[in-house]
Amino acid sequence: MPRRRRRLLLQARYAQEDDLQDLFDWRNDSQARLMSFNSEAVAFSDHEAWFKQTLSNPDRVIVIGLDGEHKLGMVRYDRRSRVAVVGINLNPLFRGRGLAAPLLAESETAIPRSWRIESLEAKVKVTNLASLKAFESAGYRCSGGTEVAGAQTRVYRKSISSGGGEV
Repeated sequence: MPRRRRRLLLQARYAQEDDLQDLFDWRNDSQARLMSFNSEAVAFSDHEAWFKQTLSNPDRVIVIGLDGEHKLGMVRYDRRSRVAVVGINLNPLFRGRGLAAPLLAESETAIPRSWRIESLEAKVKVTNLASLKAFESAGYRCSGGTEVAGAQTRVYRKSISSGGGEV
């Protein structure tokens, strides 16, 4: 008899101090590094300094996707005028399950209304097939290509109406 998949109970919350180690581990995972524009391993002290600065940065939001107690991944938004630049990284234990697109969609509710964002933008390596598919599934449209840190990328954009909310 086929095994039934449990329904995902996706929730989003802002990153907090106790997410430091998980984000560090996910960032330094070999697959994440391969798909990142900076593929070098990050030292914990550097990550910790970045993370502490990030939590107090009014122009950056990190959203943690949850299914109950399980941390599924993170989405980062960096405000650049009326555009929010998007980055995503899934917990390695939950990759390959089709969770990135729902996480992207749910995380949009966490974009502060005060940012007055009109669109979202993501740059994805052409070799990162899973992320290309995820952004397309989440309603982003490819607007062309460019080169970032020597890697060919696709630029994805998505218009948003009123700019997020608060989780």
